[in-house]
Amino acid sequence: MEAETVNLLAQSEPGTNLGKLALALPTLPAFKLPILPQFDTRHMFPALDAFREFDARWTTMFAGIQEQFRLFAPMFERLAKHEARCERLEDAGWLPHPASPWHLLDDEDLCGEELNKAIEAYYRENWRAVKISISEAIAGYTIDAEAKATFGEALAAHEAGLHRCVARTLFPEIERVSRAELHGGAMDKIASQPKLQKAISNLCPSDIARDGISGMRLYNKLVDHLYVSMPTPERVEVIAAEPVPNRHAAVHGYVAYNTLRHSMNALIIAEYLFHAITVLMELEKQAIEATEAA
Repeated sequence: MEAETVNLLAQSEPGTNLGKLALALPTLPAFKLPILPQFDTRHMFPALDAFREFDARWTTMFAGIQEQFRLFAPMFERLAKHEARCERLEDAGWLPHPASPWHLLDDEDLCGEELNKAIEAYYRENWRAVKISISEAIAGYTIDAEAKATFGEALAAHEAGLHRCVARTLFPEIERVSRAELHGGAMDKIASQPKLQKAISNLCPSDIARDGISGMRLYNKLVDHLYVSMPTPERVEVIAAEPVPNRHAAVHGYVAYNTLRHSMNALIIAEYLFHAITVLMELEKQAIEATEAA
């Protein structure tokens, strides 16, 4: 009995059972990483070569663009300087013109009313040269003899200090020339010159920018001010504060344009419009000749 008990206890020993289990498990071989084949990534990713080639070409092209900008930099600087001058000139209440006193606009100490007075003094002291510049330009335009004679009288009135006469003389003459050349003499209502404004808007600013003067600035003045109507007293007040004459204000007596600055601006904007009409006439002539040749 005791022997049987001993035998059962021996069979129940955990160590004995584990040993038997170990003998029963299979023996596993040692784990080794597989040996992978060597790959040439240049053939695996051909797009990388294309990207490298694109990058090289882009770098070369960009270097060329940078060189072009470097070559054009002086021109851009001159344009920026000219625009800054034009802005200062207009802030002082004067329109840009080849005869404008550009040197005064480089003096940063001159501003506000002091700049305005300096510009007016320049026009008084250098009127002879300014008059020649304007007269030579008008003589070269293809407007008719009547328009040139009328403009000459406006110049004479300005020279004589008859500043009230200039805007009141030039605006009706602009309409007469516009009616004859752009409207074929038709009795259209053209007080606000819609056809003239539209025709000028189709031109490049450089087409009507004499001697490097910004044609866009003068065009903006044409559209935003020159022919704007005045249905209310408040609008009249706003228009009157602008030193550039307005057609409706001048012709209908809403505003008295009686200063040298008013007169000078009227001469400049009228010359600009006669120049624009000349360009439009030339383009129409070319179109007719091309049609006839075809």
